Amino acid sequence: MFDLKGRVAVVSGASSGLGKQMALAFARQGADLVILARRMERLEEFKPELIKAGAKKVLAIKCDVTSTEDIDAAAAKTEKEFGKVDILLNCAGSSKDKGVLDMTDEEWDFTIATDETSVFKMTRAFAN
Repeated sequence: MFDLKGRVAVVSGASSGLGKQMALAFARQGADLVILARRMERLEEFKPELIKAGAKKVLAIKCDVTSTEDIDAAAAKTEKEFGKVDILLNCAGSSKDKGVLDMTDEEWDFTIATDETSVFKMTRAFAN
């Protein structure tokens, strides 16, 4: 399909769902990967699958995308390890699975922080 050998892809939310599937797709195209999620144990379990699929190098970093400090630290580790980022895919997401009438302000704020504000913070940190 296309060749991503020599390219570095960063995928947030890579421990499950769409993020995991997208990381696998990038690995199949030969990209090196930085996989981010809150659940480090899932990332570590996933790494061998990514290597088997075609990624030469995989860096797993525990990162809560609602935390500016975590995001900035992940960007610094990525820069130190790879020296560049070619692709950033923001797949981290969350929902409390409640309708608007039942959702608290705190639940809404968490959803917005995870689904929207994190995209801004991740792009800012990794675009430098």
